[in-house]
Amino acid sequence: MGKKQKTWIEFWNSESLVSSPRWEKNMRRFLQGVENFFTFSKDDIVLDIGCGPGYLEMFLKDRVKEIHCVDTSKQFIDQCKENFKEDKNVFFYLLSADYTDLSFLNSMKFSKIVCSNVVQYYNHANDLEKLILEVKDIAGCNAEFIITDLMGGNLFSDTWGNIKAGINEDLLCDTLLFFLKAMLSEYRRVLLDNKLLLFSQEELHKLIEKLEISAEILNYRLSINYNRRHLLIHF
Repeated sequence: MGKKQKTWIEFWNSESLVSSPRWEKNMRRFLQGVENFFTFSKDDIVLDIGCGPGYLEMFLKDRVKEIHCVDTSKQFIDQCKENFKEDKNVFFYLLSADYTDLSFLNSMKFSKIVCSNVVQYYNHANDLEKLILEVKDIAGCNAEFIITDLMGGNLFSDTWGNIKAGINEDLLCDTLLFFLKAMLSEYRRVLLDNKLLLFSQEELHKLIEKLEISAEILNYRLSINYNRRHLLIHF
């Protein structure tokens, strides 16, 4: 009998692959990159989709009114609840296996929504469409939704984007260690079982047209990786 396949949700619930400096560096790069068009203010109620260990919350909690954070990883949610237990404006929720279902937040309206470095781990390409429609239901008037790190091209170009960033961001040793750990850990087996989602520029344009949304595709850097694109949606 073959070994049972492990899902990305199961992997991220026990993840120990990404180092703290890498998490932090990536979030600093995001905040630096968006500051001219996706600014956060004291009136903002923010939704962080795929919050991970909470680095966006660490940087934003004193700059916004509230941050609501969701993730499929119980490990990350438990960790965040402990780390932010003194912060009364930060809230955490564990997503179900139906990870695009945000209906439990329907009583709220968010002004800024962030989904950073998450979508490539979704099971199906149409889950991106589901996510956008779910967010549309909970977005306030003039809200903005940014989805970062959409992978395009192929895994080789994405890997090179990470290595190039490691060289330029003084994270080369960390990056090489990341790839070594990835190849020797459960990550490699889960990757072989599940792959990563890729979205071409054309596919994103077609999605924008299908959903009839006001959106733009951003091709400059909002994360450590040089070779990813991002989707900014205006509601």
